[in-house]
Amino acid sequence: MSEQTHLTAVEVALLSILSNNQFHSGDKLAEHFDVSRAAISKWIKQLNEKQIAIHSVKGKGYQLAQYIQLIDEHKLKQQLCELLTVDYQVVSDSTNDTVKQYFKNNQSNILAITEQQLAGRGRRGRQWVSPFAQNLYFTLGLELDLPISELSGLSLAVGLSLTETLNRLAIPAKLKWPNDIYIEGKKVAGILVELDGAFDSPCRVIIGVGININMQVGQHTQAIDQDWTSLSIFSGKIWSRTQLAQQLSEPLYQDIELFTQHGLKNKVELWQSYDHFYRRPIRLIMPNNEIAGVGRGIDESGALLLETANGIERFIGGEISVRGMVGQEK
Repeated sequence: MSEQTHLTAVEVALLSILSNNQFHSGDKLAEHFDVSRAAISKWIKQLNEKQIAIHSVKGKGYQLAQYIQLIDEHKLKQQLCELLTVDYQVVSDSTNDTVKQYFKNNQSNILAITEQQLAGRGRRGRQWVSPFAQNLYFTLGLELDLPISELSGLSLAVGLSLTETLNRLAIPAKLKWPNDIYIEGKKVAGILVELDGAFDSPCRVIIGVGININMQVGQHTQAIDQDWTSLSIFSGKIWSRTQLAQQLSEPLYQDIELFTQHGLKNKVELWQSYDHFYRRPIRLIMPNNEIAGVGRGIDESGALLLETANGIERFIGGEISVRGMVGQEK
């Protein structure tokens, strides 16, 4: 995959005009920017080289691909103003890092969201593929009145909240312990929770979320080393990323508040109803060994329950895999 690069100010301005996904003539664009048609053509070519698909049709002009839709910054801020301060950037290195900057200024209740991450990362430092204006990349920066010892189930609570919302939207999302979301056995979302500062109460938490929304198969997806999907591929339609950002973040904020009061109590059965690997043979991969067994959900601390030859065992670390197991997908 080609290296992701920052957009220039001119490219951002051009994309903001094209963001209505209508055709715009080269003459009109040249007049707007007070440049030649050749300059517009050059800018369009540069954007295409950055894997931002812009169609050129003779007699009509230029049109941003329908699956590329910019977030309506004003609308999102208006929708969430009573809950969160929204930091919107066209391109950022990492929304988690953006939240860390707010924490340095003693600000919390932040939602950092971007059209593209240049250094997005998942669990264990893995790269998170972040094509421009196709998916959701956002981070919540919250100060929770909990000690670090009571945060072990937070990433599970986040995944459960997002999964419930997706199911309300008729997306049959499932959970993979501890922090992935699947659709029909393919990964559609990931969660990365980090802590900032002192580990005493209150704790500053950084909750990064990446969800594949309108991403299509292309050059940028060749770097993904596992089965994946997007809401668009599954449903066959293009989704409003602005609307989804609001629909996901509002209940997520509320569910995190409930987590600070009750933890995962009364959530174990709900988790199991969405657990993609519940009652299925799996392997738990850890740094020095692997353990085979049958998935039995989680306990109230968020630990994985695995039925092995020794009975029901609980684990707080590792990664679920079904590679090589009969009748299972990757």
